[in-house]
Amino acid sequence: MKDFNDQGYIVRRNVIPKDLVEEAKKKAAELYKNFGMKGGLLDKLVHRDPFFLQLSLHENIKKDLRTFMNGERMFVYHSHGILRLPVGGRDTVISPHRDNGTRTNKNGLFNYIKAGIHLTDCGIDSCGNTYVYPGSHTLKEPPFFGSAVPILAAPGDVLYYLPHLYHSASHNRQKGVRMAVFFSYTTNQAYGAAGCPEVL
Repeated sequence: MKDFNDQGYIVRRNVIPKDLVEEAKKKAAELYKNFGMKGGLLDKLVHRDPFFLQLSLHENIKKDLRTFMNGERMFVYHSHGILRLPVGGRDTVISPHRDNGTRTNKNGLFNYIKAGIHLTDCGIDSCGNTYVYPGSHTLKEPPFFGSAVPILAAPGDVLYYLPHLYHSASHNRQKGVRMAVFFSYTTNQAYGAAGCPEVL
């Protein structure tokens, strides 16, 4: 927990079983075919397919969320998939940014967290990896560009990070397609009142 609070992110290994990873890849490919994508992004997976709602509620993810969020009641309020096709040219990190959800609850604990499930192998840099800027969730100004760290992960690994941690996408310089799905969770009770699925 100290590393997560200090760095703003952590990668958990083998969170999602291989059979579910393979099914998720097939489902995501179907959704991309039916709905298309914008900038490699397919929005609102949870709302488009019941499979992804159940994936967002997987017991191993719920177990981790209980640890990170101090066992508070939580809701999944947003989801999207990422597909990075191979591209030519030099390797480049693109679009460092923060997401919404910078608030804390009355106890000073972060009340938003994101989980990125890797569906394909990102064990080396240049696979279209997510980049993070360790500790940047505590900064008022954007971090130095060169401080970005690539997330190296295998299928079934999950990247948990705070939405106000600076992070970015990168180009895929490998031959295969990079796929991942991201879910956003919150302890904000307003989302429960609005009908968002309850996680904890």
